[in-house]
Amino acid sequence: GESVVFESVGRMQNNAKFFAGLKLREDMILEPEGIDDQIRQYLYLINSHDGTGKRNFLVTPWRVRCRNTERFAIRDAKASWGVRHTANWGSDARKAEARTALGLTASYYTNWKSEQMELLGHNLTGVSIDTFWSVVDDLDATGAWAKPEGEKGRSVTIYNNRRDSLEELLGKNSRELGRNLYAAERAVTEYLDHGRRKSSSDDDRRGIALLGSDDDKKARLHDGLLSLARACL
Repeated sequence: GESVVFESVGRMQNNAKFFAGLKLREDMILEPEGIDDQIRQYLYLINSHDGTGKRNFLVTPWRVRCRNTERFAIRDAKASWGVRHTANWGSDARKAEARTALGLTASYYTNWKSEQMELLGHNLTGVSIDTFWSVVDDLDATGAWAKPEGEKGRSVTIYNNRRDSLEELLGKNSRELGRNLYAAERAVTEYLDHGRRKSSSDDDRRGIALLGSDDDKKARLHDGLLSLARACL
């Protein structure tokens, strides 16, 4: 019953998938009297035209500064809804189901903001720096990000290059947001969604991020940093 603002529309995977994003009414502001970090709030549709997936709707906070997206499995908050491509996908019952699921958007953002404020309140100094890098080394469930044995070889070069890139992003985010776990999470998320794909277009990076190929790493990062913050209380 009200006008909406489309943020972006695009295609990916050789036109097999389509995405469109709606900007929600209000932005979320973290610590208005401090870093005053503005986070936009979106509802995205991802649709498959090759018969391989559902029509999916997801809620995501998209960060203004570097246009990366956070997608976490926040406890007690359903942040997405999907429906298969069947004859009754747009029925009144399905629409009611979607409204119920997506109506929890406010709950999702409330929980998300609360956990980000926890990270913002913990300074990244001393022992916590070593713990942060341990969390980063453990982000890939297969162990692919772990520090390799030895001092030479391709795996060592990859590890060192990734570490250098993350150090640079950590420095940039710390200058803007303070040297805290919130800035640390922003640095790693920016690397996952943006830093490794400099040759891709903005829409390509947006589509890759929305597909959630790094959701597991983001979730492990978020949980690891929250555990670090809470262990120091």
